[in-house]
Amino acid sequence: MADGEFVSPVTRLLELGEPRCSCVLEWLDYRQFNLVPGHIPALIQLATDLSLLTNTDEDDARGWGPVHAWRALGQMRAVEAIEPLLNLFHALPDNEWIIEEMPDVFALIGPRAFAMLSAYLANASRPTYARLVAAASLTQMALRSPEVRDICITVLAEQLLNYKANTPGVNGVLIANLVELHATEYVELIHRVFAESKVDRFIVGDWRDVRLLLAGNSRSAIRGDASALTANIKKVPPDPGELNAPRSATAEPRTQPRASAEPRTRPRPNSA
Repeated sequence: MADGEFVSPVTRLLELGEPRCSCVLEWLDYRQFNLVPGHIPALIQLATDLSLLTNTDEDDARGWGPVHAWRALGQMRAVEAIEPLLNLFHALPDNEWIIEEMPDVFALIGPRAFAMLSAYLANASRPTYARLVAAASLTQMALRSPEVRDICITVLAEQLLNYKANTPGVNGVLIANLVELHATEYVELIHRVFAESKVDRFIVGDWRDVRLLLAGNSRSAIRGDASALTANIKKVPPDPGELNAPRSATAEPRTQPRASAEPRTRPRPNSA
């Protein structure tokens, strides 16, 4: 793709090269490139350009343009970008940069992305891994915008209520997200999933781990009822099968909602 297909100053993003893989607070401030709302359509075009996202030339700086573009769209809180960026979840479900960065992008866009993210998560026709990126995006949104915490937790818990039909990997990622949000109000549901051995413990640990995290987090949880939660957790016995239960053999994600490892590939799907 020729640089001229993008308007200036969006073309500047094609020259920046590989970005630092980091949390949102360490991203470039893309306002320095004089980007304004009028550039949003061109930024969306760049962020979703599959020819660049699947570029196999690791020395070509343009291949990193989409990453810079979606970071800029997040910083600009571009509501227009919500649906096009969501489509990347299933267009390139193995792309590590999409998996890692979209939760932060949607957290920046904010609660206006809630409806589409929750609908995506509930859509069983979407690839499982893509739906879990939506779950992680809701989690990061709730952490950044506490006013939507409760409703985001409800959406995640609704998916966990289907734990018998879910794979253990899906349940593990959902529980990890709920724990990250200090969702102490769903401790009984979480324990039930463990008690029925429907959790991949490689993802989230065993019931004792989760119980302690919830009890510890409750001391500073938004709802603040630490003593009541701790008492309730102590009444729940350990999962009898937690020590010897086999790990899931499914090919579900094996990471926390936001993996700590830095992506080792350029922004393209795995070739395997």
